[in-house]
Amino acid sequence: EHVHNEFLQFWVEGGVIGLLLFLAVLATFAWSVRGRLRSPDVSLKDRELLLGVSAALIALLVQALSNFPFQVAPTAVLFGLLLAAPLALSPKGALEPAPAALGISPAKGWILALALLMAASFGIRAMAGSIAFRDTAGEASLGNPQKAAAYADRLVRLSPLDYKSWNIAGQAYAQDGQMDQALAAYQRSLDLNPNDVDDLMAMADLKAKAGQLPEALSLSQKALGLTPNFVGPLWVEAYCQFQLKQYGPAADSFKAFLNFDPQSPDAWVGLGVCEIHLGNQSEAVTAWQKAHQLAPDNGQVIQFLRGVGAKP
Repeated sequence: EHVHNEFLQFWVEGGVIGLLLFLAVLATFAWSVRGRLRSPDVSLKDRELLLGVSAALIALLVQALSNFPFQVAPTAVLFGLLLAAPLALSPKGALEPAPAALGISPAKGWILALALLMAASFGIRAMAGSIAFRDTAGEASLGNPQKAAAYADRLVRLSPLDYKSWNIAGQAYAQDGQMDQALAAYQRSLDLNPNDVDDLMAMADLKAKAGQLPEALSLSQKALGLTPNFVGPLWVEAYCQFQLKQYGPAADSFKAFLNFDPQSPDAWVGLGVCEIHLGNQSEAVTAWQKAHQLAPDNGQVIQFLRGVGAKP
């Protein structure tokens, strides 16, 4: 889960054939470069140009060992131009004459240099943010909460306007037990993308666990309003309604949840308790018996059934 490798990605998506084709392209390029560099007809200037191009390509390939640079469209274009470099060199090195100088003033030259520097800085920051995102998600997936939270701090500094960055940071903070920071991160993600269901669901779950039931219920219902068939908010809704003693709505929520997950013993138990409070003993017994079938070692279910004079 934590390996970011372009070569493995080619293997996964294209199989062995796809990986071999990619390596064949690289081998063809290397063979062409070798021929040009060994040819006495290629000028020193062209050799230097080809060495620079080759060095840039090698840098990309090294980066590909720990990231996915070839999936970025501009880099893919650059990659293609680098591969085509040997074709631009005549076997005899007879390139077209160099174009005349642009003839720009020193002031314009500095402006152009500054613009290029700003573009390069933006690109470096974007790449660093991408790596921080992958590291945050990777460490969280591997169950390393402290590392995930540390990368999350770096991520939100690098990508403060990306709602996905705040979302994954919220997950990392929650895994590390930093609940206030997690809620703040999810809220920031919602500020950037108000209809993100994952943020609503995550905040609802955290608030429910913290005992903030009305807020959790409101968030889960907002999430359900956006995605009615999302099972996660259904459970939080049912749980909050149950804890708030809203047994009628809770029973309906448990039933809706069981339509998606009929093998959940906890949902059947909750439904049975709701039915008892609503005066529907036979429905409660049916729900508890179903829970007992799914979890026969659950002593609480056995007590519920015995309490109403029913057999497990």
